[in-house]
Amino acid sequence: MEILFISTIAGLLQGLTGFGAGIILMLYLPYLYPVIQCSGIIGIICLFLSLIMALQYRKFIELKKVLIPVSVYILISTITIVIGPSLNSSYLKKGLSLFFILLSFYFLFIKKKNTQIKMSIFISLFCILISSICDGLFGIGGP
Repeated sequence: MEILFISTIAGLLQGLTGFGAGIILMLYLPYLYPVIQCSGIIGIICLFLSLIMALQYRKFIELKKVLIPVSVYILISTITIVIGPSLNSSYLKKGLSLFFILLSFYFLFIKKKNTQIKMSIFISLFCILISSICDGLFGIGGP
């Protein structure tokens, strides 16, 4: 019942902003389950949320532009998911905490400046790498 309630809140946030469900879920679920299990639960919940959004915006999706980035994302995320269970759970919790701290610093100090980063293939690959690793380990990947 608790997971249903927090998933509903996370789903509302995802529907309003387009992201954030994994972060909200990962703030709560590690109190109930180990981090790796949380990642799997969040993955299933967010899969349905993403499918609903994809159906709503299906007319605007350009498959040629997303095919390669999504393929790289899935490959790296799958490798991370396979490696994840062999990692020490206490290190994963510390890594999750560090990730949230760095994310909060980003939103507090960097994002406010409205800094525009010129996208290149290297920046894109770096973002895909970080996002897929975070999604594979913690269930909180992003676009």
